[in-house]
Amino acid sequence: DGSIVSWGSNEHGNRDTPIGNDFIDITAGLYNSSALKADGSIVSWGCDCGPGQVSNTPTGTGFVAFDSDWSSSIALQATVVPIPAAVWLFGSGLGLLGWIRRRKAA
Repeated sequence: DGSIVSWGSNEHGNRDTPIGNDFIDITAGLYNSSALKADGSIVSWGCDCGPGQVSNTPTGTGFVAFDSDWSSSIALQATVVPIPAAVWLFGSGLGLLGWIRRRKAA
């Protein structure tokens, strides 16, 4: 039904899952998790242990794919305006939050 259920330790807020039934994908890091909603937005929860694992979650909609590992996450945003496609990096990997613009073939 699109809702998130969690179990196990809640030492780092790992089970403080968002409420709703419009989630279409989910991924988990070591102490944090993220979910992709049907509207293309991303929500994250758990420990912000490494800089930005939760607090640097990109805002907005248009995200179509994402993944995470123990210390960082990556998301693909595909929108018409203003950026045709972008990749967002968030987490502690290099302390980066940014985007890489996909170039059109000439």
